[in-house]
Amino acid sequence: MEGSVSGNVTDVSSNVTGVSSNVTDVLKDVTIDSLLGYLFAAFESKPSTQNNTICTSSIRHDLFHLYLLIPSTLVTLLLAFTMRRKYTGLGLLDGRPGLIFPMDIFGKSNRFSYAAAWGCIAFLTSDIIFERKYAVDLPGPLYLKVFYALLSMFIYGLDYLPLFAALSVDCSFGYVVGTLYAWLFTTVRIFQSLECTLKESPISVVFEFVRILPLLLCQVYLSIGLPVRLVQSFCEKKSFFSSMQKITVFELDKSIHDSWEGKHVAKILRPPRPEPEPPGTLKGKILTHIKGLANSLLYHRQSDFRYSAQLLSVMLVGGMIIYKATFEIIYVVEGIYNSLDEGFIAILEYIGFDEEEGESTTTTTARLYIYLLYYIVIALHGSYLASISLAAFIGFVMILHMLSSYRTNLQNLYKGNTSHIPPRTSLANPSMLVGSMKYAGYQVGYIAWGFFIQFLVYLLISVVLAVIITFLKAGYYKWLVDRLMQAWPVMLTAFVLNYVQTMLAKFVFLQENGNTIRLNNRRLLFIFTYFLFFYNIFIGLVSCLMRIIKSMIFGSMFISRLDECVLPQRFQSFDPGFNAYVGFMHIEMAHTHPVVIVFLRLLALDVGIRKESRRPSKGTDTDSLGLTNTVEKKNKSFMRARNNWQTMYTLIHNPSISLYRKHHIDYAKKILDRRNNKTAIGNNLNSDVVENGECKTAL
Repeated sequence: MEGSVSGNVTDVSSNVTGVSSNVTDVLKDVTIDSLLGYLFAAFESKPSTQNNTICTSSIRHDLFHLYLLIPSTLVTLLLAFTMRRKYTGLGLLDGRPGLIFPMDIFGKSNRFSYAAAWGCIAFLTSDIIFERKYAVDLPGPLYLKVFYALLSMFIYGLDYLPLFAALSVDCSFGYVVGTLYAWLFTTVRIFQSLECTLKESPISVVFEFVRILPLLLCQVYLSIGLPVRLVQSFCEKKSFFSSMQKITVFELDKSIHDSWEGKHVAKILRPPRPEPEPPGTLKGKILTHIKGLANSLLYHRQSDFRYSAQLLSVMLVGGMIIYKATFEIIYVVEGIYNSLDEGFIAILEYIGFDEEEGESTTTTTARLYIYLLYYIVIALHGSYLASISLAAFIGFVMILHMLSSYRTNLQNLYKGNTSHIPPRTSLANPSMLVGSMKYAGYQVGYIAWGFFIQFLVYLLISVVLAVIITFLKAGYYKWLVDRLMQAWPVMLTAFVLNYVQTMLAKFVFLQENGNTIRLNNRRLLFIFTYFLFFYNIFIGLVSCLMRIIKSMIFGSMFISRLDECVLPQRFQSFDPGFNAYVGFMHIEMAHTHPVVIVFLRLLALDVGIRKESRRPSKGTDTDSLGLTNTVEKKNKSFMRARNNWQTMYTLIHNPSISLYRKHHIDYAKKILDRRNNKTAIGNNLNSDVVENGECKTAL
């Protein structure tokens, strides 16, 4: 097990365990204050003199990642030679090396492999936060730890870059490199976990593997998946070093039909299915309602939609952060709780669990308070377990719901619906691109903060309930009854008034029992509005408190979701997380629109078909080849002239462009001048009439 966490818990346990000997010496003359002081003094005492050995792996964390920089840099350069440059220095070394990238953020291929690769890095981030593990950890001031953390993340990125590049180059050599790296990381992690836990009990081994279970699953997935891809590349006879593969026109046409973009366009062009008629029987209505409720709650896969690799990676990393944080908090708190439990048991064993004849009043009172404090600690333990379980569950549910919300929002943007996501005009293009770049990191950070905030809010609520229940069980309930006797008339009055107003609005003040907005009994409505004004003031005070409580609860629940703005609509621009999500969605829509992608692929297919039709067949003699080349040159010049003529014809007859031609603008100016002249003449005539009228009146 990891030394930093286990060492802290062991120190606390050893400190609290010694409370029994301290209490034994002085309990005869004990008071209630001193008895409670002895219990909590254990946490303020000096560390135990026991030798708490911390197991350190023979493969040091920092040295392993520092030495790994050497092969990672060399392998990255080798993988760069599998790519060709597109614009600069194409004649130098056949355009190699090219600029290599870790992951196509808009790509849909190798999605789960990319997510698993990001999952391997996720625990390195949590190790920095929870265990203070850095790739570079030099002695110095405390503020340097921040720079050590930033430098460590950069080193981790360089170490894992060959693993990501192996997936992006998509060639046999890349799969060989990725397989070796996946096996290396998996072997080192398992060795580090077993080296220390095998010296302890078998439960420690199981505990450690459950602790790093998501990381092991990601590493095992890559260790199996990359060799399988390597074998497939050999079977398909792909190039060993080059990722560029030539495809035929038939393969391109087939890829369009089989792609999710092609399925999406086919679904759009297909006529919609007629809606089923509503059932007439009561049983059919109940079944329809149940099916509709199930469809709204359950996730349904769509064959014409695929999540991007970036989004799946972000959600997986966020889920792993929640898992690791939950496990670490439970590990630490359980150790503290066990130490407190041993301390309480030690005190109760000495003074007795039950009241005895002849004992002093001080001892009886002390036992009562010790039991009360012990029950509060037990209640706090249950509260924290319930709170962290609920926070983790809601965190995972929110991640799944964010996936569904992403699909819904992106499909609405495909349709041009900007009811939830603000339109592109609300942000500048650079701001949208910056938001897209920020989204991945922001989302993981918001998920982590959302988990901790939810845990604290739920812990506060559960602790209040637990303390109230504990005091009620101990007999201290009179104060609660008094508060309820004071509060129930207010709550009952508020409920009755709200219900009465609703019923009156529906059946008295609105026509057709509330089915229309037309008013009825207007005078009676004015009377009720006058008298209810004073009552609604007091109800509004209570309603404001409920508004604050609801805002806290739902704000803490949705703080991790960037797809929902926690600020009012007018102040959405002040929410940096929502702005990042808006930019990410618009950039995603602009570069992954299925209709645009299918259209471009069809254009490429049409160009390929034309090239295939003009390509000479085998067995053609030299004379015919010369004739063919001459014909091709004439065809090219003819097609160029035809395209120019068609372009000119289209521009001339385009009604939206014709409005901006000179003769149309001159004609519009003449019409405006005529209207202005007519208006001026009319004004002059009206003024003359008025003057004549005044004159006649004066006469």
